[in-house]
Formats: sequence, C-alpha cells, structure tokens
Amino acid sequence: MRSLRLASADLKDRLRSPHMILALLVMVILTGYYLPDSQATYVTLTTMNTRGIYNSAWVGVVVAILGSMLFILPGFYLVKNALDRDHRLGLWQLTLSSPIQKFTYLCSKAFSNFALLSFLTLIVAITALPLQLFRGEATGIDAAQLFLPTLFITLPSMFLVSCLAVFFEAARGLRGGAGNLVFFFLWTALVIPSLAITSDFPDPLGVAAVLKDILYGISNQPNLQEVNIGVADNLNIHTFTWTGFDWTPAYLLGRLGWMLAGILLLGWGAALYQVPHKTQHRTVSAVQKLVKDLRPMPAWLNVLRLELRIALKGIPPVLMVLAAALWAAGFVFPEVMLPLLLIAPVLVLSRLGSSAHAHQLTGVLFTTLNGEKLLFSKWCTAFLIGAALCSSVFLRLLLTGQVLEALAVLTAVLFTATLAVALGAISQNHTLFEVFYFVLWYLGAFNHWGVLDFTAVSSIPLVLLFSGGLLVFSHTLQMHRLRAGLLR
Repeated sequence: MRSLRLASADLKDRLRSPHMILALLVMVILTGYYLPDSQATYVTLTTMNTRGIYNSAWVGVVVAILGSMLFILPGFYLVKNALDRDHRLGLWQLTLSSPIQKFTYLCSKAFSNFALLSFLTLIVAITALPLQLFRGEATGIDAAQLFLPTLFITLPSMFLVSCLAVFFEAARGLRGGAGNLVFFFLWTALVIPSLAITSDFPDPLGVAAVLKDILYGISNQPNLQEVNIGVADNLNIHTFTWTGFDWTPAYLLGRLGWMLAGILLLGWGAALYQVPHKTQHRTVSAVQKLVKDLRPMPAWLNVLRLELRIALKGIPPVLMVLAAALWAAGFVFPEVMLPLLLIAPVLVLSRLGSSAHAHQLTGVLFTTLNGEKLLFSKWCTAFLIGAALCSSVFLRLLLTGQVLEALAVLTAVLFTATLAVALGAISQNHTLFEVFYFVLWYLGAFNHWGVLDFTAVSSIPLVLLFSGGLLVFSHTLQMHRLRAGLLR
C-alpha cells in the first residue's frame, strides 16, 4: 500500500508535464497512420499479402500490437527519469529518510511509470473506436474485441518497460546516455522473438501467438515468414474477416510471467541501487583552477578550448583506442565505417547542449559578455569532435575523386552537431537528442531509408537548410528564455 501511495503522488506531479501531452498527441497520430484506409498507397500489418477488414477484432489487435512493439520505445525514454528527478529536486532525501525499503521505493516508481504509460495507452485504445467507424469497413462495435488486446498484449509490455526504466536508473552504469543506447538495442532484441512465430515460448511483447493465429486464419498451411509489421507498398492486398484471438490460460500465464520478471528486475535493481550522497562543492578551488586555465588568447578560442576539455573529460582510454581504430578503418572501408563513426560520439555530443542547464549555470553563462556566443561555441565543439572522427572517411573520398560524397560526409557531421546542440538547448536535457538521433541514424545513415538518409549526396541541400533553421530557432528560444527569466 505504501508503494501505491508513493506512486499516486508521483503520478499526479508527472502528469502536469507538457511532454505527456506531446507524447499522447504523437501516439494518436501514429495510430491513425497505422490504420490506413483501403485507398492508401501503403499498408501496415499484413500477413501473406493479406490484412483483416477493419472490424473490432482487427482494429483492436492492430492498435495493441503497435503499442506493444513500437510505443514501448518512446515510453521507456518518457519515464526513465523518475529517480533522476528525485535526485535533482532533493526529494530522495525526504523519501529515503522515512522508514521505507529501497525495494518499496523502486516499486513505487515502477508503478508510477506504469500508471503513466497505461493512461497514454488507454487513451490511444479509445481512439480505436472512432477509427473503426471512420474507416467504414465494419460498423458493428464489439467492446471486448476492441479493448481486450490492449489489456492483455500492450499493458503487460508497458509494465515490463516501466520496471526496466527503473532498473536502468538504479544500475549505476545504465543511468545516463549509455543506458539509453543499450535500451535501443535491447528493444530490437525484444521485437525479434515477437516475430519468431515458429516458437511456442511466450515472447516478451505477447505478439507472436497472435500473429500465428492470424496466419492460420488465412490458410491451414501458412508461410510463417510472410509477416509485415512495418510500412509497405499497397500492391494488390487482399482482405479477410478475422474473428479475434482466443485468450487461453496458457497465453495469459505467459503475459503474467513477463510481468513477474519485471518485479524480479526491481529486486535486482534494489540490490544495485546506491543512495546518492551529498557532495561538498569546492567552489574556491574550482574557480582558482578555471582562472589558472584562462591564458591570454582570443576569448572565443579560450571558450572553445574549455568546451573541448569538458566534453572529452572522463572518457576511458580504452574508448579512445577504440575510436582511433574506427578512425583508421575509415580509410580502408569508408562506406561501411561512416555510420559507425557518426554514432560513436553520440554520448559525448548529447551533453553539450544541456550541460549548462544540468549544472544550473545557464543563466550565469548567458549573461556574460560572450553569452550569446555560447551556443555557437558548443556547436563548434560538437562539429570538431565529429569531424575529427569522420576525417579519415572524408580524406579517403577526396583522394579518390569523390568530391560530392566527401561533401555529404561533412554535411552529415554538421547535421549531427546541430542536432546535438539544438535539441539539448530546446529540451534542456540530453535524452531527446539521444532518442531522436538513435532512431534517425538507424533508419537513415545505417539503412539508407529515403529522405532520412542524411549521409546521401541528394540530401545535402535539405540537411543544410534544416540544420540552419534548427540552430537559429534554438538560439532564439534560448535568448527568449533568458529574457523571460526561465533559465536557471
């Protein structure tokens, strides 16, 4: 009961965040996009070139699969700040000074995460009803068929993700940007078993059994490999009437088992969680050291030098050696190594735009003589780090006469630096850039998916235009916040 009371208080506070409204809006829009009408040029969930007609059973399960396989990704990043928020506000001192166990504290945060994600999930599920009526293929409403898939497929996945978010915050090595990167690849690992329809083992997201049932609803001898959950061209897609999934006890026990696995993760997290201790800030010595470093040189160059030192400070030597190896490999395999070189510094770059706010120094720095140049110095720092890593690919392309391809590399580095600094300044944290860039890098730079490929020669004008606009917007917003007294 104590965990539930703590979760309730935490949830009320977090629901006031404007990020919740934005996340809900994006989820509703994507749900509508994932249920295209029959005249659309694309299709989403299809099996053996067939989809179900938009009755309650099909619409309900499509919305549930979308939530369980896709919405858990932004959901994780949305709630992975519960412990960090308590630390920043000093609330952990009040909470853990009371007679409360660490496991109870972590459970309260997981329940709060789950309540928040459940609220968003249920709102999206409710939008399935008008979507079914609007598509007009089957107007009869069956509430059980429409909402039970969300209850049994999506919500257990959201609970597992809620526990994972708390575990990542409790485990020391997974709290920051490294944890964000790890979860992105973990999410991929969670999706793969859901598509392994030949296995009878209950998958973490609860989708495999449903997809198998759909396939056998089309044919007695289906091709278990012909499943599409993404976006594909609408090429003579057939329809059939699917009557819904049979929620067997074995399936429900499998979903309960993964929820219990989330509870076990919280127990493990409680064993790893170390209560932060109040540190003594040695302001005088820090200021003296900073003054000592301010040797006579142009002011902007000195700021840039210090930004580089701060950005590169604390990087383990082994990672420096690995970066050097990647850089050298760029000479030999430029096309293969470019995506890796672009993603390698992401955790360093992600903190450039938000570091001043994280240490509550933005107001001080932006009111100095060169305050308006601070954002530009951070951008220069990000660009220099990215350019240093990608310089091997750039030089190889130049030496082989591929001038436009070399220019595209330079543009990609510029784009990455702009995203890092601008999104950090806009959101005042590092998470937005990490999540957005991970997805964009995977689709664009790694898989070369159309207009999202910011490394392509054809994308150079668009990338330059977008980068310039984003940088100007972030600087204008930063100055507006300063004048309005919103920066601390």
